[in-house]
Amino acid sequence: MANFILLKAFDSKAKAEEFRFLFEMMGVDAKTDKGNLLVSEDHLQKAKELAEDYFKE
Repeated sequence: MANFILLKAFDSKAKAEEFRFLFEMMGVDAKTDKGNLLVSEDHLQKAKELAEDYFKE
């Protein structure tokens, strides 16, 4: 079983689920927990690269 690491905390569970779905479509093993987006350690580098594009503020 893979270990999951917090990538980003969201204000809502729905927003976290939206990004979980997006990341999974891009090949990243992801899950949510209480509005937090968690990604597998095995896919952490790819998730960080995607996060740079999607979480720009």
